Amino acid sequence: MAVNDIYEVSMLYSIKGEKCANVLHLREDVDPGSNNEQTVANAVKTGIWDGSLKLAVSNDVKLQVVRARRIDPTAGGPVDVVVNADGSIAQDVMPPNNCVVISLYTARLDKSGRGRLHFSGAPKTQNQDGLLDTAAQTLWDAVGNSFLSAITSGGGSYTAGIWSRKFSEFNAITAATTRSWHHTMRGRRMAAP
Repeated sequence: MAVNDIYEVSMLYSIKGEKCANVLHLREDVDPGSNNEQTVANAVKTGIWDGSLKLAVSNDVKLQVVRARRIDPTAGGPVDVVVNADGSIAQDVMPPNNCVVISLYTARLDKSGRGRLHFSGAPKTQNQDGLLDTAAQTLWDAVGNSFLSAITSGGGSYTAGIWSRKFSEFNAITAATTRSWHHTMRGRRMAAP
């Protein structure tokens, strides 16, 4: 509801019926005036999904909902933006527990200043003996780079970052690196219950 508020935004999607989720944290830099949670959810839909992620994943991936809620300085109720949009690449998807990892870095040098995003949904054609091919690396680098500039929508502007619950501190992302090999989700849950 004001500049410097922190939002938690969940991208809820399915891959051939398997539920998956990615959670992002954003700081409000320009107040849109009203409907803040709706505006930040729309900003993630247009700036992250439409701008880069949709272009890197198989059409077997369906972004269903972007859910936003304010977490700091006071908690706010969640607002859902229904999307129901498929990825752009017309290829079979790798198993949902396989993922592309993007490491995120901030100016804070300890563990509270780093993070990772695990994105499922890479097409099978992006796998060359466990590594991303050159074209796929370019697509996923664009996804990582989308977190480095302002994410805007409806008059609002937001900065992506790492939220430290331990320190109640937000640190803006200053660098993003796409890992060149495919990972597995290991013990991670595919989506929040």
